Amino acid sequence: MDVLHVILAWTAFAVFHSLTVSEGYEDLARRWMGTRAYDGYHRLLFTAYSLFAFLLLVLFLRSLPDQPLYRLEGAGRLLFHAVQLSGVAFLFWTPWDLKEFVGIRQWERSRKGRPREP
Repeated sequence: MDVLHVILAWTAFAVFHSLTVSEGYEDLARRWMGTRAYDGYHRLLFTAYSLFAFLLLVLFLRSLPDQPLYRLEGAGRLLFHAVQLSGVAFLFWTPWDLKEFVGIRQWERSRKGRPREP
């Protein structure tokens, strides 16, 4: 039964996340907020409520009984952690702007009265 709860929780999060990045939702948000406020705050607000929804998901998942799927020992464990660290390094090595991604740069441009970047 817990597996079903995990699947349903992740599905609910995925649906919520997908709906809030859809064109229909963005059009609704633009009408409700106005174009200027939307351009300045939408990405930051999306990041905030996505993070909140993810934290709720994690709290729910942590409340379920748990057991390890596998245990790695010795060289396998070291290799697994090396792959994880490589993923983190790649994330920071790629040319993307974290502040732009989470909406801070859009908010700063809006606050300073600069136009939205394409």
